[in-house]
Amino acid sequence: MSGKENRITARAQLRTATNVGLGVGTLIAGGALLVDTTAAYTFVVAGNALLFGFAAAMLVGVNVEHRRVPLVAEADAVRRPGPLRDYRYLAVTAANGLLALHVSVLSFALPLWGANHAEAPKWSIAMVMIVNTILVVLFQVRASRRASAVPQAARMARVTGVVFAVACLTMAVTESLGPILCVAVLLLWAVIYTIGELWQTSAEFCFGFEPAPDDAQGAYQSVFALGPGVMRALAPTLLATLVLGNGTVGWTALAGFFLVSGLLASTAALSAHRNRDTFRRPAALSLAQPAERSVTSS
Repeated sequence: MSGKENRITARAQLRTATNVGLGVGTLIAGGALLVDTTAAYTFVVAGNALLFGFAAAMLVGVNVEHRRVPLVAEADAVRRPGPLRDYRYLAVTAANGLLALHVSVLSFALPLWGANHAEAPKWSIAMVMIVNTILVVLFQVRASRRASAVPQAARMARVTGVVFAVACLTMAVTESLGPILCVAVLLLWAVIYTIGELWQTSAEFCFGFEPAPDDAQGAYQSVFALGPGVMRALAPTLLATLVLGNGTVGWTALAGFFLVSGLLASTAALSAHRNRDTFRRPAALSLAQPAERSVTSS
């Protein structure tokens, strides 16, 4: 298990490992598509099932360490509502969920846009995915170190909105380009988009952990995951209607959406952070006072 001081870095390392797996999986799936036989597809599906079983077997012997919660944390837990009634944390969850739309821009909007609106060859979409995966693997942990506290992460979220807006405007240009220029612009888009992704996910790790009470991280993380989860469910309809159905105008509107989302995420996170600091100080003082009185009386 990772300690409090290391949890953002550990989360970034986990995401890096996930992207390595996605990259390898993409290559294997691409090989199956090239071979295009029943045996190749069966091999991919069966191999995926075996890997799931292997991953489950690795977790069988994992022991969870239980630690005694400090008295201050116990007092806070008695007075504190659950995460579903922590409205500032819910605001962070919702705003971060809006920014998380970028995940579906890469996995859903990009392939359909490349196939139906841009003149780039089909292999260029795979090239963009590979560039994105390599950059995330190389720089995710390094980027996460810049989001070690909420104020820094909030600043990253604001900048992320701007970066994603630039990426949207860059993609809008591809509709009027020939094949060669389109590939070049897609490469540029991949770099711009990945910078935004690195910063957004780094800020997201901090937003999920830091405003939440240390003794209730499990419950709060479960609620925080609802933001990106709901967005993943809504994203295909939203992107198909807003972007793919309106072309350049749609990408421009999406740029505005990301600008506003970055500001909302930053503002909500700072508010939740200030509220947590304000809440914890009185609790610590109230527990410290009886101890001081007992020392004086003795």
